[in-house]
Amino acid sequence: AVSVDRLVRELSAASPWLAWTAAILAGLAVLALLVLILRELAAVARLRRVEALRRAEAAARVGGSVPQAREVCARLRALYAGRRDVAVDWRRLAEQADDAMDAGARIALYERRVLEPLDAEARAAVRQAARRVSIVTALAPSLLLDAAAALYLNAAMIRRLAEIYGGRAGLAGTIRLARRVVAHAMAMGLIALTDDMLEPLLGGGVAAKVSRRLGEGVVNGAMTARLGLAAMEVCRPLAFEALPKPSLREVMWDALRKR
Repeated sequence: AVSVDRLVRELSAASPWLAWTAAILAGLAVLALLVLILRELAAVARLRRVEALRRAEAAARVGGSVPQAREVCARLRALYAGRRDVAVDWRRLAEQADDAMDAGARIALYERRVLEPLDAEARAAVRQAARRVSIVTALAPSLLLDAAAALYLNAAMIRRLAEIYGGRAGLAGTIRLARRVVAHAMAMGLIALTDDMLEPLLGGGVAAKVSRRLGEGVVNGAMTARLGLAAMEVCRPLAFEALPKPSLREVMWDALRKR
């Protein structure tokens, strides 16, 4: 700020219009910074909203409270009410939920109707990221470029999954979310990969025998897929209960087979 003020004063001594130009540019820069900060705060607040919904759902399932389950369903509707890609007849869904006998059945109904198409979209995003990481690893000329590309693609995947499930993470939100995803993956033992796990997927390690770089690409792609599955569990506003969790073998098989 002191440097900008000094610059404006020096330009004012040289020419008034230069000073005005510098002042306007400085004002626009400050305005852009404020908008960026507000967007980051809004993104973090939205992520916290999803996290709070997860905690409320867990409490409703454990306690078996129908009023708590009704509140969870209402908050889920509020989270996706303005999205055109979530094609749900909320009034009819609420009527069907009223017929549910307990809290778990009510939440399960909302999970199946609302989150099933989002889960399919999230699996496609994970599959695409795993395929891209595999290709980049197999074709990258250096390890540094390989690592940089994998880091970027994994961060983009996590951000995309947050957007699919309603998080809309910004830069600060993506960093915060990435820390939670990695912690969740480590807690669930999802980081460790072994050749024994990959052999059924690759047909006895054929890819690694054909090409070392191709084998490394498949392993890195599997790491990305595992991280993506962990990110799905973290970003999802409801836990996987009524719907099955996607498996690593399924995601990697689709990534290697489908275009």
